Amino acid sequence: GGVGRGGGGGGGSRGVAVLNGGTTTTTTSSDGGGVDSDALFQVSIAREVASIRDSAKKGQWQQALASLRSIEEHFDTRNKRANHSQQATMTHPSVHVYTAVMGACQKARRWSHTLSIFERMEDKHVELDTPAYTLVIGALGMRGRRRDAVKMLTRMRRRGVPADNMAYTAAILACDRIYNGEFAITVLRRMQENQLKPDTIVYNACIKAQERSENRWEAALALADEMRANGIKPNIRTYNTIISACRKSNAWEAALGVALRLGDYGVKADLVTINTLISTMGSAAKWQAALALLRSSQQRSMNPDVITYTSMIAAASRSGAWITALDVFREMKDTAIPPSSKAYEEVIEACDAAYQFEQAATLEKELLDSDLIYTYTGPQPGDMADDGILHAAAEQNDMLYDAHEQQQQQPARRSSFNVSHWGKFLGKGTEKEINEDRSDVRGAQQTPNGRPFAFFAVYDGHGGGSTAQWLKENLAVIIDTQWDVDEPKESVRLAFRSADAKILEPRGGILGIGAERGVGGSQCGSSAATAIMYRTKDTGVLNVLTANLGNSVVFLKPKNEQMVALTALHTPYNQTEFERIQALENPNPSIPLIRERGGRLRLGGSLSLTRAFGDAYLKPNYEIPVDEDDVRYPPTVDTRRNDPLREESIDNKIQKVSDFGLRADPDITVTEMKTNDEWLLLATNGLMVTAPGDSGLTPEQVEAIVEQNKAKTPNEVCAALASEARQNGSKDDITIIFVPLGPDSYR
Repeated sequence: GGVGRGGGGGGGSRGVAVLNGGTTTTTTSSDGGGVDSDALFQVSIAREVASIRDSAKKGQWQQALASLRSIEEHFDTRNKRANHSQQATMTHPSVHVYTAVMGACQKARRWSHTLSIFERMEDKHVELDTPAYTLVIGALGMRGRRRDAVKMLTRMRRRGVPADNMAYTAAILACDRIYNGEFAITVLRRMQENQLKPDTIVYNACIKAQERSENRWEAALALADEMRANGIKPNIRTYNTIISACRKSNAWEAALGVALRLGDYGVKADLVTINTLISTMGSAAKWQAALALLRSSQQRSMNPDVITYTSMIAAASRSGAWITALDVFREMKDTAIPPSSKAYEEVIEACDAAYQFEQAATLEKELLDSDLIYTYTGPQPGDMADDGILHAAAEQNDMLYDAHEQQQQQPARRSSFNVSHWGKFLGKGTEKEINEDRSDVRGAQQTPNGRPFAFFAVYDGHGGGSTAQWLKENLAVIIDTQWDVDEPKESVRLAFRSADAKILEPRGGILGIGAERGVGGSQCGSSAATAIMYRTKDTGVLNVLTANLGNSVVFLKPKNEQMVALTALHTPYNQTEFERIQALENPNPSIPLIRERGGRLRLGGSLSLTRAFGDAYLKPNYEIPVDEDDVRYPPTVDTRRNDPLREESIDNKIQKVSDFGLRADPDITVTEMKTNDEWLLLATNGLMVTAPGDSGLTPEQVEAIVEQNKAKTPNEVCAALASEARQNGSKDDITIIFVPLGPDSYR
């Protein structure tokens, strides 16, 4: 708003104009001079608005929020006075003021604050404009609420607010967040129906959604063809994303074909192209082609980086070419490129697989002696950023320090510890032909307060290892994408549900006929136990957030105390779970929801878990209309009236096919870490007794074995635990991750 003067003679009247969402309210005073209260009010508001704009530019979202509250208080006070004097007054700040604050929160990745401001605008009946709606759509997408994000487009149309390219791009990116390429194309078509012309940014966002969905590389190629037909030139980012889509679908020949035609399209390959192609060839066990690409990049002075070399080492390792993997690893060191921990892990695995145990042991010692952790560097080669539409990269601060605090009589809050080494054991049991367990460890050297910096997970697959493998490759990325610094628990819960929805999508079939739900099939699934470490955004105190499904476990051991379970067991023997299942309406009365089979209580007489990823045959199969266009998509949550895990009500158009009460809703705990915490342990149920009839270790035995091996390395601690579990009769696959937390224990 601004201050204006009204013309006039004699009394010298003044007029004050205040912008109110496109309208102007004017009040006058004819006191013959001086400054009236309206002018003082307007000047005060103008100062706060200037402060908001300045804070937004600097990314100071908290100061912007404080200024907004101050403005709202000014208006509330003014409105109360006006009610008494019956004077005309402005009822709320301008939409532009709110939008500026929402933009500041969006840049800082404070999605919950963005949505909270939107709710305040709705309560105050502020008329939203296109930029405001775009920010809301973006925030909903980042929270994994794709349906709500797309519905905002419908609301804009109904309220007469024009949706521009940026609004539709935000909606398409919302589809990308939960890996739904088909729905992203639906949004694109609606955009075109509204006479809007998509540009390169819009198409790239839609192609990105195809890349993040499974087996959508042909759709990505078709979109690039459509771009050229419409006179829009795809850029190198477009083609890199398509190549990555081919990689994820194991369509290496198609990826190579796209790369070979880049010259015809007038586009020059960059290092991301090379990195993505090397990774593609590696996935197809074409290590010779990957090596040729590495040499080509060197000849063209493209300066291969750590991703290039690591991808090449992985390609050789997966093809069994351990000598090449070792040679490229040494070349990487000779060219003064410090190897990543991922490069170490790949070359170690290659040597192990070739029975070169001495070489593997040397490399492993070199890794453990370094300061490296398993470094997750963000998006995989070929992944595309958001073109700066929705948010800017958050400033990063160093997060990992060595812990040398003195132990106090009462343990203090913890602000640091050394997470530079950890141990792992992955062992096949004797009951199955393949090992269905998987594990994942990722870390980041620099993250801002509130963001995760270490991720540990174990996955216990059943009905095959496909679901566990999918989780190993995708769950950490989904959690990182949907993480909300203000609501970490809720964001992880949504991430688990989004992951399960993706797992349950139909696959295979011919032209969509005969497709089976679920990665690895309808009877393939997995339990999960995850531990995520982060600093609180305000105080910087270390927290560990644990989330689990099934009977995989996480334990935390404080010094001189018993170890504490940070996870719940989701089996029919858990009374809470048993009662939840039994309270459901049985869709198949001839088959009890829980019945004994093989000496165990099982869900549907089949699965010994009550919560898990996958297992489509035990989960509801719904068709849910998204809006008036009746676009259908796989559900992320169950919504039955008498199920305590339901999230929201839906209409009676849902068609329920089957449901035995199996859910992917995790138990989540957040634990503040203390200076006396000694170690963290994650394990699949092959290690421990988790139900009657299990073989393995008790919690007391686990503590004793760890204490006995305190002078050994974390890997040796894991091996000792697994060995004792085998001696106790465990025949299941065993996966263990052991993370020392104390500064003076475990080599």
